[in-house]
Amino acid sequence: MNNNFDTWRRKYGYSEKSIKGHNHHIKLFKSWCSNQNINLESINYSQLLQFIDSERERSILNQSIINKINAIRIYFDYLQESGIVGQNIVRRIRIRQSGKKVLPETLTSQQLENVYQNFVNLPEWEYYHQREKELHKRNVIVLGFLVYQGLTSGDIAKLEVSHINLMEGKIYIPSSRKSSARTLKLQANQILPIQTYLEEFTPKPYLFPIKKHTGMITGIIR
Repeated sequence: MNNNFDTWRRKYGYSEKSIKGHNHHIKLFKSWCSNQNINLESINYSQLLQFIDSERERSILNQSIINKINAIRIYFDYLQESGIVGQNIVRRIRIRQSGKKVLPETLTSQQLENVYQNFVNLPEWEYYHQREKELHKRNVIVLGFLVYQGLTSGDIAKLEVSHINLMEGKIYIPSSRKSSARTLKLQANQILPIQTYLEEFTPKPYLFPIKKHTGMITGIIR
């Protein structure tokens, strides 16, 4: 483990014993990533779940898995603060003491991609009114944020038009109680729908000026 990471942890009050324990867990995690040909710095949520499943297959105790995930989360906090990664996706992982993940069944990256593409390409006969067609343009953008950037309803509620930078293909996510502010890359297939939405609906200052964002997202997911 590098000295900068050790110094960073000492600054935040971690004991030498804790640092030693972190290093052991992170070393094992890095070894797993290497064996799976996974770039640790770009690992995704689905791959993290694969790591947890592999630990369970080895009959590793649940508390030990929790300790490993906590160590990895701290490491990614350091990587994010150092500007090496854009976000700490390990913070999305929660493991129950009973041994079950909070979300025991998740979609793969390809399944999520299929969901998005199928939603984008819904035939026009699905919509009975012009208003529904217009809302679909908005909903495509929201679903894209869920699928590609992993945003929550809280994140989406805070988005302002000024947070979108189409020229650079990036989106700024303000900080919240549970996450730090971050700038994420937009996928190429998100750019045109966002541009069209901004031109046709000219929302301001918020990107989605409605009262109940949770209800909007629940409807889209349904």
